Amino acid sequence: MSTTGTTSNLDFQATRVGLGEDIVVFNRFKLKRILGRGGMGVVWLADDQTLAREVALKFMPDLVAGDQTALHDVRRETRNGMRLSHQNVVTMYDLVEENQSAAIVMEFVNGPHLDAMRRSQPNQVFEAAGLEKYVRQLLDALEYAHTTVGMVHRDLKPANLMVNQDDVLKVTDFGIARNLQDTMSRISMKLNSAGTLVYMSPQQLMGEAPSTSDDIYAVGATIYELLTGKPPFHTGDIATQVESRVPPRMSERRQEFGVQGEAIPEAWEQVVAACLEKNPRERPADIQAIRDGLRGLRFKRGSGETKARRAAKRKAAQGEGGMSFTKLAIAAAIVISAAGWYFGRYLPEEERKLRAIEQAAVREEGETKAEKQARYDLAEFTVNIAELKKADPAEFSSAMERRELWDSLLTKLKSVAVAGDENWTRLENDAKKQRRQAEDDENAEQAEYEQKVLRLQGAIVVPRDAAKRDDLNAGSKKQEWEKFLTEVQSAGFNAAYGRKHKAIEEEAASEYNRWALIALNESPATMVPPNLVVAAKNMAAWSAAEKEEIVRRVQKELAASGQFKGKVDGKHGKELHDALIAYQQKQQMPASGLIDDALVSRLKIDQTKPVIAVASTNHGGGSNQRQPSQGGGQVTAPTGVQKAMMWLQFGEQIGRTRNSLMGR
Repeated sequence: MSTTGTTSNLDFQATRVGLGEDIVVFNRFKLKRILGRGGMGVVWLADDQTLAREVALKFMPDLVAGDQTALHDVRRETRNGMRLSHQNVVTMYDLVEENQSAAIVMEFVNGPHLDAMRRSQPNQVFEAAGLEKYVRQLLDALEYAHTTVGMVHRDLKPANLMVNQDDVLKVTDFGIARNLQDTMSRISMKLNSAGTLVYMSPQQLMGEAPSTSDDIYAVGATIYELLTGKPPFHTGDIATQVESRVPPRMSERRQEFGVQGEAIPEAWEQVVAACLEKNPRERPADIQAIRDGLRGLRFKRGSGETKARRAAKRKAAQGEGGMSFTKLAIAAAIVISAAGWYFGRYLPEEERKLRAIEQAAVREEGETKAEKQARYDLAEFTVNIAELKKADPAEFSSAMERRELWDSLLTKLKSVAVAGDENWTRLENDAKKQRRQAEDDENAEQAEYEQKVLRLQGAIVVPRDAAKRDDLNAGSKKQEWEKFLTEVQSAGFNAAYGRKHKAIEEEAASEYNRWALIALNESPATMVPPNLVVAAKNMAAWSAAEKEEIVRRVQKELAASGQFKGKVDGKHGKELHDALIAYQQKQQMPASGLIDDALVSRLKIDQTKPVIAVASTNHGGGSNQRQPSQGGGQVTAPTGVQKAMMWLQFGEQIGRTRNSLMGR
């Protein structure tokens, strides 16, 4: 994931000075390289050493990280962002804080944003045919956020629309960027909206409460820029223009800039113009309305659609005398041809109509009115079936959608076909063949969907069981749900075949968010005194020297795995404490910083009570102080008295074990 944008007087704001490649931050993330920087902070690519994956770290400016009110806002927006779980939305994993630094952990998108992709196009603008798939994915993401989660983005622009290596669009910075800008403005008492002013609706510019209509305006401004090379308003007093001026049509703007290319579809011109209306009641009512408009269909606007206006439109559309049979047939044909809009073909309607009319005009002398109409219908259906057969199956959202379209076409065809006419029979058989193929593909996709659901229903047992375990902390449980949630989101479900996967995904997202919030509130373990670090139950009564030997054994094992870099001396300090915490987190154990039973077992530490040599007086009158050797915890050979004491203790232990087994 990367960030770009126009900087301002608050540019970068000394965000976490001293960061560099290969530095480990927050005791977990190893920095690799800067992905982007701007007025709202710096974004680094980092290795998550706990989950072994690449992530994007968006560091908060010091101005924000040092202000408790600002941090509270960021925490709130991060929690809101973590509720979003959609294949076209960048996943927000966590908010991490350390001393005076804070960063948002999010999914790394390995690819460019749409603004960079636009600049790489032949004329530095997209054509509608090439942009359509990205617009469709953007609308899917916004519809999910608006209707399912109830969130508004508030900062849509080409630089916030990433495209990964699989050509999947990802919307980033849901609510975060605008919230940071508002916070920075509050703290610094400066207006910090220059970078995104050109995408803001008049209502957002005036500081009104966020609304989905703001995102709809931004969608229009974004499409406008991607198709023309510039936002609707880009020079002069932008704020005044946003509030009062109507931007030129996109084709006019292209002509003004001398941009050559394919003609922009009229349907796109109308929808973008509607999105950019000053009055939100005149904009498309919702995301579905934008979809309808781009397909060439009539789309619903906001509450500005009064009864009088709707009545006037109906009257104009129908005419004073109502519709004749011919007009109805033409209208039906146009509806079918409008399907071409949906599959990415933008200008065939008029061409198909003209061809159909030309063929219908070729008639024999004495032909009846019904025969003329049948010839017209036959020509129109021939063109439509040919167009649909050429359509790439990949252009459909599912085989079910393709099959339903053939069903619709067959129904209309039967309603106007001439019985016994071999031309109509041929067309009908051709359409039925295509319909059967689509149905076979639909059944295969349905079976694939069910198999994926079954696989996830088995896999979800792992995080569910982890959530019930008392020996795992909240961070470990969050990681288990996070891994499963990633698996669900990468499975590639087609929502046309059911919502079983959504129930699984919603449970995973809910559980992940629940444990993530608990983990945010968990305090890191503080270092205990040296005499308390050995907390294994069977070692509680051991002497300080015996516990020191256990500490040495633990140090040795941690050093062998590269986790501990200090001296293997049996002494407990901050270096060993940090190594214990890091190891326990890596192993998804409670990060207590203690040498407890779980850690001793996981490291396979020898739990035999160490024999510590004591000072004794030899027969030669000199002292013979025996010390544990420094190599591997070995000690000198015990004296005869010590051996006797060892056998006595061993016998007592055997006796206790025997009595316990016999129930005494």
